[in-house]
Amino acid sequence: MSGGAFDYKNHFIEDIACDIELRIQNSQRKRGIVFSDSVEDKFQLAVLYLRAAGKMAHEIDYLLSSDTSERSFMERWKEDVEPLIDKFPNRY
Repeated sequence: MSGGAFDYKNHFIEDIACDIELRIQNSQRKRGIVFSDSVEDKFQLAVLYLRAAGKMAHEIDYLLSSDTSERSFMERWKEDVEPLIDKFPNRY
């Protein structure tokens, strides 16, 4: 198994993002707690940041665990992380 520098805890970040998305969907379907549009917008923003943070942690984990080289790390960061960061709004 690859990675492990963070005891595989970096996967929890993605789990949180998925849980937030599920709660947004439930709110939109009027199941469970119903949130206002402004709160849902903040939740969507959190999902965006969490997904980027999860990918960052994943790539760093692989580098720290010697599963990838610095060169590969930089290539994967550019290909996988930077597009997520580019989606960040200018203000929140």
